[in-house]
Amino acid sequence: MGRILQGSIFHQHPGGKRCSVQLENGDYCVIEPAGDLLPNFGDIISGDLDTLGLVTLENRTASCQFEVLVHHIRCSRVEALQYTTMI
Repeated sequence: MGRILQGSIFHQHPGGKRCSVQLENGDYCVIEPAGDLLPNFGDIISGDLDTLGLVTLENRTASCQFEVLVHHIRCSRVEALQYTTMI
């Protein structure tokens, strides 16, 4: 298990589910919700955003938990945007 990190949704793929998260430490990661519950732009999320694979995150803005696939970790902003737009 990785570190518990917090960040905000800063980019979402139009028509897709992948999202880029800007973390408080300055890194970025790319997630894809595993279910129907999608975070919104600007939502504050926290959880194990430093481990690839299936993890449960907390959406602090919406006060709920949801599962995601973490596809990329420790990305730059440019890399996160590129990975978010990949399908």
